[in-house]
Amino acid sequence: MGAWINVYIPSEERATVISLRRTLILPFSAVGMAAMGILSDLGSPRLAYLFGLSAILATIHVYVKVPEKKYSIFQIL
Repeated sequence: MGAWINVYIPSEERATVISLRRTLILPFSAVGMAAMGILSDLGSPRLAYLFGLSAILATIHVYVKVPEKKYSIFQIL
């Protein structure tokens, strides 16, 4: 993830993005795990796994929408 941030985020915004990412990972992880636990208790473990799969698929969908930056060999060197 760090390499992706270095490539796609401009240097003047990079510290803000890294800080925001680190700030949001823990609460979202806790909410996701709590939701999966509740779904597993109220429904079934299969329902919890389907919830997790849907979250991963939504993340992949967002990831695919980010445009890829093209480099020439002279920009890298």
